[in-house]
Amino acid sequence: MVWGTSGLRTSAWVFCAAAASPVAAETVAPTLNFYGVPGLIEMPTAESLPDGELAATFSYFGGISRSTLTFQIAPRLSGSFRYTGIEDWGDVVASEFDTYYDRSFDLRYQILNEGQYTPAVTVGLQDFIGTGIYSAEYLVATKHLSPKFTVTGGLGWGRLGSLNDIGSPFSARPELDVGEGGSVDTGQWFRGPAAPFAGVQWNPTDRWSVLAEYSSDAYDIEDDERGVIDRKSPFNFGLSYKVNDSLRLGAYSLYGSELGLSAEITLNPKRPPVAGVNDNAPAAVEPRPAFSVDPEAWGLDWTQQPDAPDLLRRNTAKWLEADGLGIEAMQVTGNTVQIWINNPIYDAEAQAVGRVARALTNTMPASVETFQIVPVVNGIPASAVTLNRRDVEAFENAPDGARAILSRAVVSDALAVPADVTYD
Repeated sequence: MVWGTSGLRTSAWVFCAAAASPVAAETVAPTLNFYGVPGLIEMPTAESLPDGELAATFSYFGGISRSTLTFQIAPRLSGSFRYTGIEDWGDVVASEFDTYYDRSFDLRYQILNEGQYTPAVTVGLQDFIGTGIYSAEYLVATKHLSPKFTVTGGLGWGRLGSLNDIGSPFSARPELDVGEGGSVDTGQWFRGPAAPFAGVQWNPTDRWSVLAEYSSDAYDIEDDERGVIDRKSPFNFGLSYKVNDSLRLGAYSLYGSELGLSAEITLNPKRPPVAGVNDNAPAAVEPRPAFSVDPEAWGLDWTQQPDAPDLLRRNTAKWLEADGLGIEAMQVTGNTVQIWINNPIYDAEAQAVGRVARALTNTMPASVETFQIVPVVNGIPASAVTLNRRDVEAFENAPDGARAILSRAVVSDALAVPADVTYD
């Protein structure tokens, strides 16, 4: 076919604009399309998710639901598994397949990162195993014209080459031989009619995204043959809202006749749901006057004071409260403090132990040299961490202080709680 449409002209404009814009890459986090891959609404973009990202998406419009699990396998490579339900798919008379369920797999590879003047470029295989209802291949480029505005243009084959195609640049597309299912038909890849698609995304704020696209999917089977949807236009529009770093919701107008909804959830081990530190910086270490390293030289008169253990516990509890930590129990002798703590805030126990050690330098008498800190998890004491107070004082501001303290710390089995311990 000849051009005969503004669609390819739009795509060409997008590529030219992308190549001319001097905007740095990865200024906007990618959204996921109705197929659960980085994209606009139905069309893909060339963007990639962060390395190691796992995304689950659900989309629905016109009786078509898609649930997709996408994993960013490597910085450039991602894979997707999709489960689709299509209502009213069967023969109207025989009522075969009132709702047809189909599984599909995708692979995407980003062959070029976005640069200052060049777009990101990605090649993708969509539904390349099995029945191939949504089988397609594409080559797509994406460029940020500004930190808030992104343009995309691409060329699609298969499903994505079914509307206003420009011909078959790499020979005709053979018929799909499904056989018993589960086969990969490489002979179809990038064969047959190719059609352009394009789109834009505008992020007016960090949470809101406005999307528009020209789709190259004619939906011939769903519209003309099966009557699943009534496709009136190649243009789709949408609005999505980023609830938080893990959840995004969207509402869309598709093909001039359908309304759609989508939800996406993303998880990444590099971005834990609970941050390691959620509050202010830790308390500063309070060093003792450096006239002796012998704990007995500091004086033990305080041990003769009957209410000393209770006063020390209450004072330490106030310090730890500022860090979100609590005391389960505490025992203090002339040169040793044993403290059992609960930690509801820090995902790494080492952070909690460090905050407790800092607090103890501020609350314990000078003669107390040994800190034995025991995290309590679900009511069960965990391993005890023993620190020398002089090491905490000496290495607080050392260039490699954390490593030095770790090399001197002793980690042992949980301490048995003494019968005469002071409980919180």
